[in-house]
Amino acid sequence: MAKQPSKPSKPSKPSKPRSTASAPAKPGKPVGFTNLTTWQRVPLDEAEEFDFLAATNDSVGYEDCFGDDPEHLMIHRGPVHVAGMVVLDGWKAAKDAQQTVHIIAGDLTVDGPLIFDQPDIQTTLWVTGNLTATRLACFSTAMLIVGGSLTITDLMITDLEDAGHLIVHGHLIAPTWIDLAQGRGCIELAHPPQTRFLSDHYADPDNRPDEEEEDDTDEDDEPETHRPSSFPVTAATPALAPAMVRMEEPDRVMLHEALRTGAKILA
Repeated sequence: MAKQPSKPSKPSKPSKPRSTASAPAKPGKPVGFTNLTTWQRVPLDEAEEFDFLAATNDSVGYEDCFGDDPEHLMIHRGPVHVAGMVVLDGWKAAKDAQQTVHIIAGDLTVDGPLIFDQPDIQTTLWVTGNLTATRLACFSTAMLIVGGSLTITDLMITDLEDAGHLIVHGHLIAPTWIDLAQGRGCIELAHPPQTRFLSDHYADPDNRPDEEEEDDTDEDDEPETHRPSSFPVTAATPALAPAMVRMEEPDRVMLHEALRTGAKILA
């Protein structure tokens, strides 16, 4: 019997080149510090280009955050894009990644909410470029530093404890910003925020600085940083949806959950 000619084998598909940019997360699946991107552990003495004291406006250093200098920093060079929710949870990171600073040397774009909530730990996220997200929450001892501009397309909530930090060196742009922290936490902005700022605490005249009180100024007689006590403010409780209010005060539990679920927050 004549031998049948063999079928030509299909050419193998060329392998896709590996990208140095981080892959987007699956929609609906939150990511934390560990899988936010691909991190490189860089010994502290080899990361001299990143001046942490300058990034925090000299308000906090390594020893203040971690009790000592970290052995290494976690660094990603280049932009990061996440297609979904980010829930930063420093206490869930590996032990050698908790007591350190995570640096994205570029822009961070989150196509969803960014929830930063961590108690009694100072795991830090420092974005040297711009940070963009739909919603932003900075709770408890969250440590967020933005070297460029912070742009939130929906709303943001801050509820920081004394050790928490939000420092923005560029512009802060958000339709609505709700502050629940009762004056706690370190919030410093390079420019007045472009937002509707809601706060029961700062709407109380007793918590506003006296007009005679002088701000720290630079050579151009402009404030070095802008803090919530100087922002134009409206009381928060009347602006909230009824489900977000309990006993005539903002309901922190409901607000925290609404940030995650996308539920209606404003009246």
